[in-house]
Amino acid sequence: MTEQPKRTNILNYISTIGIQFVIPVYQRNYTWDEKKEVKKLLDDFKSLINTNKNHFIGIIMYLSKVKGFDFKEHIIIDGQQRLTTFFLMLHAVRALAEEDGKENIIKQIDAKITNDGVDEKFKMKLKPLVSDDDVYSVIAAGKYKKLQSEQYKSIYGQSRVYRNFYYIKKYFRTLLDQYGYDSVLSTFIKLNLVVIPIEDSDNAQQVFESINASGVPLTATDLIRNFILMDLDSDTQDIIHEHYWKPIEMIFDNTTKMEEFFRHYLATKKFSLCNKKDIYREFKDYWYDKTNSIEEKLTDIYNYADNFGKLYLYNHITNEEILEFRELNIFTPTSFLIEVLELERNNNIDEKTTIEIINLITVYFIRRDLAGADSNTISRLFPTLLKRVLKYCDGEYNDILEVTKMFLINYNINNKSNMPDDLSIKNYMKNVNAYAKPNIVIICNELHHQ
Repeated sequence: MTEQPKRTNILNYISTIGIQFVIPVYQRNYTWDEKKEVKKLLDDFKSLINTNKNHFIGIIMYLSKVKGFDFKEHIIIDGQQRLTTFFLMLHAVRALAEEDGKENIIKQIDAKITNDGVDEKFKMKLKPLVSDDDVYSVIAAGKYKKLQSEQYKSIYGQSRVYRNFYYIKKYFRTLLDQYGYDSVLSTFIKLNLVVIPIEDSDNAQQVFESINASGVPLTATDLIRNFILMDLDSDTQDIIHEHYWKPIEMIFDNTTKMEEFFRHYLATKKFSLCNKKDIYREFKDYWYDKTNSIEEKLTDIYNYADNFGKLYLYNHITNEEILEFRELNIFTPTSFLIEVLELERNNNIDEKTTIEIINLITVYFIRRDLAGADSNTISRLFPTLLKRVLKYCDGEYNDILEVTKMFLINYNINNKSNMPDDLSIKNYMKNVNAYAKPNIVIICNELHHQ
């Protein structure tokens, strides 16, 4: 039978037998703040105690997947923040009941937050994000002494799950002292929500995109991650995320640079640079066109991301030519250079050739800057350059440096993409403040070391 949307109270929803609520790895992290969203929910909860009022807390959308005989996963598409917080509320009351020796209360709550007679991995009613799983698992197991240890606090003390659990616990201590367990527990059934099932993973992806389009916008990398992982079952999601996607994310210090990488990664494959707003759409087209496995695709992405890291991010890089290139702070030639580094990775060229090409590109941009050349004229030059160089080399890369010079310099002498000669630079520099040019510093440093 097809599941239908329904209005219910959240306690009834999570009490459904044979269900585990899964926060998939493609979701954003748990971000509710104890002094903002959590406090508001708790204040709303407090206002319902000993009243006949109900409170609507929102919508939960889920994708239902059968995991075995009479057992399902509800993969949460929307509503993970409030659902995670609600479980933390129940765990907080359970922890306080343990302190107060209320065995009957503990049993009542355990019946809501755990599944009986199932494999250990399905026992917890809520399976949180991988990043939150360790802290939540300790809370769910009732290992409160471990949570309070100095070693554990030093590692996980800043976790949102950790901080919110103790904030909620302190809040409920006051409520229980004032109103008692019966009044507090009966208030949980006054929190109403609408639960909406999504029929299949294709619809889930569309719904996920539309939901987040109306809230805080997802980045292209968020959407790409969701797109890659959403179709997989939760166990495979965890494996792919941990062994393939997470290593890619760890290369980047912010999502903006990761977006920049994906834009140029696609340019190495399609030989054209898409607009930033089209990164996700272009990635989906590319992904569908490739027939190799998800592991092979993500390994390829990792290799190119690693190349990007060498060019722009890694602190351990000591090569002077790469460090000089970084000082330019430009991404225009990224697609070309990460492909050159990939050729080196695959032993098609040696490191010396790679460095000579990077130096050529650096000189090209410095000379254009010193001649006042318009950078807009070359914003999409390098994917085309890459296509020409690869086609000309045709798998033989012994002369790739000379081929690059031919297409970048010789073929552009009489157009706007040219590398300015000494006279052009001299004429331009006569009329400008040389010390206001950022690349003067690079040139002076180079002269100083010669």
